[in-house]
Amino acid sequence: KAFQDSNYLYILMEYCEGGDLLNVMEEPIAESDTILYWAEIVRAVHSVHALGYIHRDIKPDNVLVKANGHICLTDFGSCSLLNDKGLVTGTFAVGTPDYVSPEILDTTVKKYGVECDWWSCGVMFYEMLYEKTPFAGATLIETYANIQRGTFDFPSTDNTVELLRQDLIKKLL
Repeated sequence: KAFQDSNYLYILMEYCEGGDLLNVMEEPIAESDTILYWAEIVRAVHSVHALGYIHRDIKPDNVLVKANGHICLTDFGSCSLLNDKGLVTGTFAVGTPDYVSPEILDTTVKKYGVECDWWSCGVMFYEMLYEKTPFAGATLIETYANIQRGTFDFPSTDNTVELLRQDLIKKLL
């Protein structure tokens, strides 16, 4: 809900007792919780897209956790309406550095679609598993260069579930 008086615009939203996902990620997340968060994040992002919008700032800070463990996607300040071809026109980078997609960073690409939100989900899912983002560099320029190169590594594993998770993340990235 939103309302305003002569000086301010007020936006009211549901109180989420669990804080944001970034705070939840300070401790290792149980596998069952990881599965729930991933499923609900995918569903929330898909819902935004189904309404004809692109979020453009998917990150753990913008995912709130309710007391019952379910999530709420928040912060639609960077949202943009998709055109009839499912694209937005971008003239400058939008989003948070570690989570921004190469399409948004590429100044030669003026139009992009929902793939940038799925990229951000892949970065966030990687971070949930490995407690770091896949493209983080020592500087912002290095982070952006890593994102544009698109190269990253996974820890070695022979665990089938872990390999399936890695496959999903690779497909999102």
